Amino acid sequence: MALEHQLEEPERPTGPDPLHPVTWGVARANLLTRGERRMEADSYLSDGYGLRLSMEARSTGWRPMGTFARVWQPNRLKGIVVPSEKGVPFLSAGQVFEARPSPRKWLSLQKTPDAANRFVEGGVLLLSCSGTVGKVLAAYRPHTKTLITHDLLRIEPPRGPGRGWLYAYMRTKTFVAMATGAKYGHMIKHLEAKHVSALPVVDIGKSNYAEYDEAFEAILANRNRADELFEEANSLYAKAANIDLAEQDEDVPYTVRASQFLTQRRRLDGYHHNPIATAILEGLRRSSNELVPLPSVTNRVWWPGRFSRVFGESGTPYVSAVELFDTNPPISKFIYSGLVKNADDYFLKPGWLVMARSGQTYGLNGRVFLASERHRDFFVSEDLIRIDPDVAVIRPGYLLTVLSHPTLGRPLVLRHAYGTSIPHLEPSDLADIQVPRFAQDVEDAIAEKAERAAALFSEADELEDKITQKAEDVIQHFLHNDLGK
Repeated sequence: MALEHQLEEPERPTGPDPLHPVTWGVARANLLTRGERRMEADSYLSDGYGLRLSMEARSTGWRPMGTFARVWQPNRLKGIVVPSEKGVPFLSAGQVFEARPSPRKWLSLQKTPDAANRFVEGGVLLLSCSGTVGKVLAAYRPHTKTLITHDLLRIEPPRGPGRGWLYAYMRTKTFVAMATGAKYGHMIKHLEAKHVSALPVVDIGKSNYAEYDEAFEAILANRNRADELFEEANSLYAKAANIDLAEQDEDVPYTVRASQFLTQRRRLDGYHHNPIATAILEGLRRSSNELVPLPSVTNRVWWPGRFSRVFGESGTPYVSAVELFDTNPPISKFIYSGLVKNADDYFLKPGWLVMARSGQTYGLNGRVFLASERHRDFFVSEDLIRIDPDVAVIRPGYLLTVLSHPTLGRPLVLRHAYGTSIPHLEPSDLADIQVPRFAQDVEDAIAEKAERAAALFSEADELEDKITQKAEDVIQHFLHNDLGK
């Protein structure tokens, strides 16, 4: 009897599972005949699709995106990777959205089909169309010198009035929702040029373009100039350091004394002892007045530790490590900071440096960012090391350049990374970083350029947020008033 009881089929509950409610809705069958809709239920249940229907229900006051701009996508890129000195830099979709894009691959221009269409001009709008869809950015100086992935749609408004309005419109929550609602695919979502061309755009009329166009040109000008200034700061630092790394190769085997593994907290990571980092340190000892440890020029170097996140629509704007290093990404998460212990530790102060402490060494890990006044309002991820420069001893812009210089700074930071799958950096290890001190006028010249560049980026972001919010207000007015009926 006991065995029979074990073999009995358990009683199955009837009705819907109260723990897993089903979201459902009704869609007209003729929607499937229009061509752009797939048989994916979530397409019809998305907020973006509802917003699109509401906008298209208006008889006037809007036009399809395709009437405002040319929307197109180059063919799939099949390039040949070559050494940097023999190729053209290439940017993937994620790299394009970085505030300071850093190429990781170089492609043979001669072996790249349709290479001319892989470059973009300044001001062309780039829209993510694979994976995370709906992100938009206006191409500026660092993008015009590289091959750009095919995984970004190109939106090219005609030269003249209207570019600023279209850009502000495409950055709004409403447009992003509509673009997301038009995506298709299972694991990896996609957008096609024809889908975006069909999306509705509120037509505010040419007489109302001026404010948006002026802001758009100012945003591009600020970011272009900021990129130039960062390059100039790096060049001044390289000139002062006067180090030739042409003959150094970290891929060549090298030897290390066993005694170096017996002090401090060194792991058995060969990269820590790589010859490039060693050559940089030796060169800085020769060229600088002195080398001082990072703690001697800072008030504090720390990270606040992990915490439990509770997100909600009425919370404080939350910025992740990845978002902080992107070009003004829209805020997508809000956190209840009042539930976090020592919440003040997660807000940034102007003049602080923050450093990404995890990720791949060829990517985000070790990147450095200079906080501005606008970052006071953001609750920032704990996965960033905070560095508070002692302004009585060193200028933040100079320290930023020392730590972030692509060939003379990052190697000295990344040699302290540990771990295999996801390398990490620790504040205690950064205490070993040596900061070169040069004549005050040299350091001031470098700092002026780096600090001005950071300020220009911040000004561009603030202006961009302003016109985006104004465009969102226009959309809401259009949807909730009698315009277009």
